[in-house]
Amino acid sequence: MTIVVTGLGPGPASMLTQETAALLAGPTPVILRTRRHPTVAEISGSATWRDCDDLYAGATDFDAVYTAIVARVLDAAGHGDVIYAVPGHPLMAERSVTLLLAAARSTGVQVRVLPAVSYVDVASAALGVDFRDVQLCDALEDPRIDPRRPALISQLFDRGQASGLKLQLLEWYPADHRATVLHALGSGQESVTEVALAELDHRPWSYLDALFVPALGLEADLRRLEGLRAIVETLHAPGGCPWDREQTHRSLRPHLLEESYEVLEAIDSGDPAQLTEELGDLLLQVLMHAEVAEREGTFTLADVVEGIAAKLIRRH
Repeated sequence: MTIVVTGLGPGPASMLTQETAALLAGPTPVILRTRRHPTVAEISGSATWRDCDDLYAGATDFDAVYTAIVARVLDAAGHGDVIYAVPGHPLMAERSVTLLLAAARSTGVQVRVLPAVSYVDVASAALGVDFRDVQLCDALEDPRIDPRRPALISQLFDRGQASGLKLQLLEWYPADHRATVLHALGSGQESVTEVALAELDHRPWSYLDALFVPALGLEADLRRLEGLRAIVETLHAPGGCPWDREQTHRSLRPHLLEESYEVLEAIDSGDPAQLTEELGDLLLQVLMHAEVAEREGTFTLADVVEGIAAKLIRRH
C-alpha cells in the first residue's frame, strides 16, 4: 500500500500540475484535508472524495486535528493505495503532511510526495519580489522572525489569528511598520493592500490570505539584542565612530565600573525605568568589549555567549 501526497495548488484547478491532475482523475481513492479549496469544486468526481472537515469541529486544537487526519489516512492506506490531497504545496506550511511522513516511517508505510505550486509562487508574482531572502513563516507555529529580513506569513485565516500575530510582531517591529496583505491568493480575485502592523486585526481575513512584512532597516531594529549589536558593529567598523574605534579594554574599564555602580543605584532606588536604562548602559559595555576583542582577534561575542550558555547548562 502506498500513500501519494499531493498539493492542490494555491487556487483554481488550472494551477494543478499535470501529474496531479492525471492522478486525481484516476481510480485511486482520495482523502482531502479540507474541501474548502477553489480547486475541489472544479474537478469532476470530487464529490465522491472523502474529506477531513468533520475532524475540525470537535478538536481542541490544530495538533489534535492533524493527528486525527494522519490516523484516518493511515487507516485508509491499510486497505490499499490512497491519495492524500492538501491545499498548496504538501511541504509548505502543511503540518499534517509532516506528521504523516513521521508516522509512516515508524509504521513502514510507503509515502510518495508530489510537488505542487504553492502560495509562495503566487505571492512573489503578486508582489513582484524576488523571494531568495524571504523567511517563510506559519502564524500557527509561533513564528521566529529575523526583522532584518523580509517575511511571508501564512495561516492568517481570521481576525483572532491576526490579533495574536500582531502582538508577536509588535515585540520586534514599530507599530507603524507597513506590511502588505495578500488577499485571496490564487483565486483570480487577488488584492494587495498596505496596512500598519498595529491595524493588522482591523480587517477581515480568509484562509487564502497571507502577510508580507518588509525588512527593518538598521536604525529601526531597536527592540532586539541583534539590532543593538549591529549598531555597535557599525560604530566600530571602518568609517564608523572614531572614538569607538580607538577604545581598548583598558580605556573602557572606568566606564564599565561606572555603569555597574549606576545599575546598583537604580536597584536601590526601586525605579524600574531607571533600572531599565542603566542595564542598557551596562549591556553596551559588554558589546563594546566584545567588539574590541574581535578587532584585536582575541575572541568574539559568540564566544562570550557560548561560554555562559554552556556554563548554565552544565550547572543546571
